[in-house]
Amino acid sequence: TKTPLTASLSSLPFTSPLVSAPTTPTPTASTPATSAQGSQDRPLFLGAALGIVEAPSASAPCGNAVYLTTDFTIWQPITPPESDNGVPCLVDWDNASFVSPTDGWILGRNGGAVDTVLYHTTDGGRTWVQQPGGGTVSNGGYQAIGFANAQDGWRQTFPTGANVSDSLETTQNAGATWHTVPGQGSNAPCLGAWGRDVFANAVDGFAGRSLAAGAVGDSASGFFVHPQSFLCRTRNGGASWTPMTVAAPPTLSTAAPVYGLPAFFGSSSGILPVTYLLGTSATVAFYSTEDAGGTWSLRSTVRVAGTLKAPPAFSVQGDIGAFPSVAFASPGTWWVMGDGGAGPPTFEVTADGGRTWTNVTAAGLPPSPALDSSYNVDLKAATTTQAWVSLGNENAGTTLLGTADGGRNWGLLTGLPS
Repeated sequence: TKTPLTASLSSLPFTSPLVSAPTTPTPTASTPATSAQGSQDRPLFLGAALGIVEAPSASAPCGNAVYLTTDFTIWQPITPPESDNGVPCLVDWDNASFVSPTDGWILGRNGGAVDTVLYHTTDGGRTWVQQPGGGTVSNGGYQAIGFANAQDGWRQTFPTGANVSDSLETTQNAGATWHTVPGQGSNAPCLGAWGRDVFANAVDGFAGRSLAAGAVGDSASGFFVHPQSFLCRTRNGGASWTPMTVAAPPTLSTAAPVYGLPAFFGSSSGILPVTYLLGTSATVAFYSTEDAGGTWSLRSTVRVAGTLKAPPAFSVQGDIGAFPSVAFASPGTWWVMGDGGAGPPTFEVTADGGRTWTNVTAAGLPPSPALDSSYNVDLKAATTTQAWVSLGNENAGTTLLGTADGGRNWGLLTGLPS
């Protein structure tokens, strides 16, 4: 049987979440919704008008099925083989990367071992070809994949609990073969495959940490550290890394910067979020690039509601729920989740690349103080109206709540086949 997802989904490469209409009534703001379906749905990938999710299914041989949607209304079953070495129902699907509705990869893990399996489809999941897998090294380890295009991809291993470093593999032939990139210990402070990686193409990539309300550390590896004040950049496919920064907006020149990971939409165009902390306030600045991160230009800034603590006043895990979370639905559609003080979280949403923003107060999410102390919070966005929040709790697992009205109301995900 499948186990509920307990790691934050901010670790997924190039992903935004999958969401359908919320249930009615929505849960109260003081009590997060929980149910078997709400805690076991696993969004694996979301791209432009494309979502991949694993959900419980009574008709599936192994109890769960993987579905694909291009309109968030009709769901097509696309489950790859869920066996390993001939033993059925051993594979747990962890994440996916699709470059089109027909061309994509799904990575899973042998539930009884540290081996991972990788499947590739070029016909929208009707048929699958198994490709070389890898391993998580430790029982608590994790692997994540991402593809910049139909040929160039990467796979990272986070061996949590093992006395070995994170590792990075790359492929230039659509996953048929993989090359391990040697660690670069001399590139301090960018030590090899540092943090989460995002590549725009085969050679240009960045490593850092996602901006997530409950994850000041790398949620894939499970470590919590202080936010980073720079990004690591590679221009040779990960062989070497160097730190990079961008110029702060003039009014924020004395603020402490916290860098998120960029999102790329093609081989050269991307958006980078940087949160600037000044006193107890936060402003998220968005920078754009048209040369795969060689240069960045300031596009927009938005003030985020709430009271924050600037580094190094962050506790390891106690105050991080107040930290803004950023999600990209498209090159011009961005969501920012802010701390609502004593009340529910607030959202800032733009559909025009930051020229105008809409402020929304959420109903159906726990109040901000509860998020600060109890949950690992991850925001992902699909459109200007559709998004979801993953609430990870060490004891209760993960609950997924969705919105279909721009963040005003949140409820359990619905609409998936059963």
